[in-house]
Amino acid sequence: MKRTNDKELKNSGISRREFLKLTSGAVGLFLLGRYFGIKDVFAQEAGSRVVVVKDNQSTTWDGSTYWYGSDSYVNQILLDDMIKEGVKYLTGQSTETAAWNQIIPTYSNGTKIAIKMNENNGGGGGGNVIDPLPQLLKALVKSLKTRGIAESDIWFVEPSIGIDERVARPVKEAYPGITFYGAYGTPYSSPCTYNSSDPSLMIDHGHPSISSSRLPDQIGSSNYLIHMPILKAHGFAGITLTYKNLIGLFQRSTIPKFHDHLFNTTDNPLVEIYANSHVGGKTCLIIGDGIYGNWQNNYTAPSRWDVFGNDWPKRIFLATDPVAIDCVMYDFLDWQNNRSAQHETYLVQAANADQGIRDHWNNPTEKVYSAIDFVQLDMNTLVVPQPPAPPTNLKIIDS
Repeated sequence: MKRTNDKELKNSGISRREFLKLTSGAVGLFLLGRYFGIKDVFAQEAGSRVVVVKDNQSTTWDGSTYWYGSDSYVNQILLDDMIKEGVKYLTGQSTETAAWNQIIPTYSNGTKIAIKMNENNGGGGGGNVIDPLPQLLKALVKSLKTRGIAESDIWFVEPSIGIDERVARPVKEAYPGITFYGAYGTPYSSPCTYNSSDPSLMIDHGHPSISSSRLPDQIGSSNYLIHMPILKAHGFAGITLTYKNLIGLFQRSTIPKFHDHLFNTTDNPLVEIYANSHVGGKTCLIIGDGIYGNWQNNYTAPSRWDVFGNDWPKRIFLATDPVAIDCVMYDFLDWQNNRSAQHETYLVQAANADQGIRDHWNNPTEKVYSAIDFVQLDMNTLVVPQPPAPPTNLKIIDS
């Protein structure tokens, strides 16, 4: 991957410091813990904001005891606050309600918000394999309700697998009006359906060996879509973040057809899926779960991260730009365990398709980006600064 260096900047006629000032924008360098600067420079509009919220007290899991998602280890109050402050910092609004008014600008009773989880492992037989945290799902529902969104309008969807009871039950007990949709019905979830004749729910892929893909009715009936990937590596794809999580929108029996084409430099299926009007056209927010993450692969229990002092990341990531947030999460995974250029093939294709901004930090100490408006918020500081000014190009979906 090509990196901008001092020689290249010198040839451009400006110094590194001058370029840093030019790319800082209205947010300013005075905000605590924020860096706006240079590394890879791409000919794209600057300003896609990615917010990383950290709370070192968010989990106390010891790394071995069953189950990492237990309330004994994950602090619900702190995750509530992380989501609350995250949406405020993402939008530059002073209140949680105002932030959601930006993210979901039009809402009335019956407006549906579908939330694509990443429950790829479906509980893995009840083990400690990485899957969604119910506390983060509950935090999102609580936050959405400040916008006045009815529980009955909130759908968690995972069409590729059955919903794990230990994930769904705590959320349903706290918010009984919400609905989980999985591959089949369970005591806490309903099956996704495929009754609509709407042709826009079919995705025709450019590659001749990839058959058409059918989205479930619940995605077609939703007005807004929120993605909740997990900060994970992948045994084959290298990383599995926002875009790889899109494969879970389909029935599990149809998923293998994608895996031989994840590194396509044209007709990349991940990019084609996001281009669908029901997917990218409805995406209003992405929340990356990095409380534990899994830097090794996508199917085992989380392992401690050396780069965090043999601890967990204890972070969540928020953005409206799928390319930008995957770049940032990629950087964290690459920091712990080197990835290769092949692993971000889809990001190159997605950026070329104008689906977002591709950028990477200069180094893991400074975390300086040239095209991403990177905002870090440490919830453990004694004084929490006010949110930065609203970004100039926050993606707004008007349903």
